[in-house]
Amino acid sequence: MLWIKSLPTRCCAFISVLAMFFACTPEENNASGTDEPGGRYKTIHVTGISLNPTAITIKEGESATITATVTPDNADNKAYSWSSSNDQVASVSDGKVVGIKAGSANIIVTTEDGGKTATCSVTVDQNLAPSVTVGADHISAISALLQGKANLGNSASSDLRVGFQYSKSAGILPSNSTTIEVTDADASYNYTAAITGLAPETKYYFRSFVRQNGQDTYGETKEFTTKDVASLLETKEASGVEATKATLNAKLDLTDVLYTSLAYGFLWGTTESALNTDFKCTEIKDNAIAATLTSLSHKTQYWYKAYVKLDSQTFYGEVKTFTTDVPVESVSLDKTEYTFNTIGGNTLTLKATVLPADATDKSVEWSSDKEDVAAVDVNGRVTAKGNGTATITVTTKDQGKSATCVITVAQWVTGISLDKTSITLNEGQEQTLIPTVNPSSAADKSLNWTSSNTFVVTVNAEGKVTAVSKGTATIKAEAKDGSGKYATCSVTVRYLGPCPSGAVDLGLSVYWGTTNIGASKPEDYGDYYAWGETEPKENYSWSTYKFGTDSLGPFSKYNTISSFGSIDKKTVLEPEDDVASVKLGGKWRMPTDAEWTELRTKCTWTWTTNYNGTGVMGRIVTATNGNSLFLPAAGRRYDADLGGAGSYGDYWSSSLRIGLPICAWDVYFDSDEVYRSDNGRYKGHPVRPVSE
Repeated sequence: MLWIKSLPTRCCAFISVLAMFFACTPEENNASGTDEPGGRYKTIHVTGISLNPTAITIKEGESATITATVTPDNADNKAYSWSSSNDQVASVSDGKVVGIKAGSANIIVTTEDGGKTATCSVTVDQNLAPSVTVGADHISAISALLQGKANLGNSASSDLRVGFQYSKSAGILPSNSTTIEVTDADASYNYTAAITGLAPETKYYFRSFVRQNGQDTYGETKEFTTKDVASLLETKEASGVEATKATLNAKLDLTDVLYTSLAYGFLWGTTESALNTDFKCTEIKDNAIAATLTSLSHKTQYWYKAYVKLDSQTFYGEVKTFTTDVPVESVSLDKTEYTFNTIGGNTLTLKATVLPADATDKSVEWSSDKEDVAAVDVNGRVTAKGNGTATITVTTKDQGKSATCVITVAQWVTGISLDKTSITLNEGQEQTLIPTVNPSSAADKSLNWTSSNTFVVTVNAEGKVTAVSKGTATIKAEAKDGSGKYATCSVTVRYLGPCPSGAVDLGLSVYWGTTNIGASKPEDYGDYYAWGETEPKENYSWSTYKFGTDSLGPFSKYNTISSFGSIDKKTVLEPEDDVASVKLGGKWRMPTDAEWTELRTKCTWTWTTNYNGTGVMGRIVTATNGNSLFLPAAGRRYDADLGGAGSYGDYWSSSLRIGLPICAWDVYFDSDEVYRSDNGRYKGHPVRPVSE
C-alpha cells in the first residue's frame, strides 16, 4: 500500500472515506446486500407472487388479461411462467386468457425463482347467438307450435321484440314470409308461437328473430312438414247396417291440432254427387265420431263422407258407401220331429231355410231346451245325449224369426265290458264271466251270449262258460237292444295231465320247463342246438348243419319252397328232430311259435341283472296266476363263438318260417324289449321245453 503515500491530498481524503466504509459492521452491510465474504454482493430472492383478478368469467372466443405482481419489488429474478389446468376450456399467454369452450379451468402463474405460484379461476360460458331457433313441436296437418329463445343475459333493451318468420320458401325473407311477434316469454327468454291455417303435407321453413335497439337478429332456419289429412280425418266403414238403419264412422284425431273453433259430422245422400244431408256430431270419443242414421229404405245404396271445420278451413274424408239390408221374413226346418235310437255317435243335421232368398243376413242361431237330451252345434248338427225329449230351436239373427224340431232320444246301451278278456280252462272246467253294461240308465241291459265254437266251449244265458274239449273259442256278450254293442273273451281249453317235475303251470295251454335243455338249474344257460338237431357241437355253420349245407339249400327236410329243394310241407319239428322230446321223453317237446306268442303276450316279462343273487341276467316271466319262470340271457352260438351271453336271450321254437324255410321262428329279448324273431336254422340257440 506504499502507493498511497505518493497520492495527492484529495485522493488521500477519498481513501480515508473508503476505509471508514469497509470498517462498518456486517449488519450494516446487509442493508446494501454486501455481506458475503470478501465484501461481494448478495442475491435478493422472490418471496411471493399474486394475480389480479383472482377469478374471471368470459365467453367462448372472448379474452381477458390477468396481471401478476412479484414480491419483493427489488427481487433480482422476477421472471415467471403461465399455464392452464385445462387447455380445452381456457388458454393463457403472457397473462392473456382466451375462452375456448364452456367449462372451468385454473390459470396458474409460477415464478422462476423459488417456484412461487398464484391461481386465477376461470369460468367460460357459451357464446350463444342472440336469437336461437329451437324447433317445431305439436305438428299436425294444419298447425304447429314454434319454439325460440333469446340469449340476452342482462342486455335486454326496453324495445325488445321476439317472434318468428315462416314461409314455404327455403330462403326466408321478410318479404316472402309471415311474421309472428310473440309477447310472452319466460324469465330466460324462452318463447313459443302457435301457427294455424297451414296446408296439409307441406314443408315449411321458419326462423326466430330478436329485435332491439332497432336491429333484427335471426336464428337458424329450420323446417317441418305438416301431416296428411288422413292423420286428422278419415272416413271409416259403416257398421250396424240393417234394413232401415246404419251407423256412419270416422276417425277424427285432434292431437296436436291448434284451433279456436270446431265443427264436425257427416254429409250423406243416395247419390255420390249429391251428399246434401248434414249430420252434425257433438262428441268425439277415442278419436272417433259416429252418426246413426234411421228410417232408411230397404236394399238401398247410400254414400257418405266425414268432414271437420277448423276455424276457416274445412276438410273432408274419403267418400264411402253402404247398402241397406233385405230383412228376413221367415225361417223353417226340413224336419219338425225326429227320433234317435242311440246316443253319442248318432247325429242329425237340421237344415234351415230363410226367406226371402235374397235376405241380407241369413245367419241363424241354434239352441236346445235340454242339452242333456239333445245338443246342437252352430251348424245345426244335433247329437243325442240322453234319454228323453228335447226341442231344437233355430232363430234368425235378423228379425228374430224361429222354427222348432222335437227330438226324441231312446237310451240304448253305449258299451259293454267283461271282467276277463281271456281265460284258460281245463276240459270240464267252468267259469262265469261278469259283464258291465253302460250306461246304467239303459232301457234294455239284457245280453245275448254266444260261443264261436261250441265243440270247444259253451256258454249259457248267465255267462257261465263250460270247457268241452281242447282248443280255442271266443265268447261274445252282445246287447239285445239293437245298439250293436258287445264284448268278447278269448277262451283256451287245454287237456293237461298233472304238472310234471321240472315244469311250472302258468295257466297257459302247456306247462313250461323251469330250466333250459342241458341245464341243472334255472340260471344255467344249458346247451345250444341248431334247429332240428339233438346234440350240441363245436361249430355252428351251414357246413355242419344236419339238413342242408348251404343257405340256398337244398334242404333234405322241412322245406316249403321248391327253390330250396324237395318240398315236404313239414313245418313243425317231428319228435325225432325235437331235442326236448329226445332228451326228456314223455310229453316233453319244444314250444311252437304260437306257444311262445302265448307266453310273450299273456305274461309279464321283467328284466333282471341279478337273478336270485347269482349275478345272472335275463327275464323273469310272471303269469296272471302268480307263477313264474326265469329265462337267462344265454345269447346264441355262431360258428365256434358264443355271442350275446348276458345281453340277450334267443330261444328256438319248433316252428319253421314257412315263407323262408332257411329260417325258423324264435323269441328274442334283451333289457329293452321282447319280440318274435327268426334266425338261420344252422345257428346254436338255447331250448326251453314245454309239456302237455
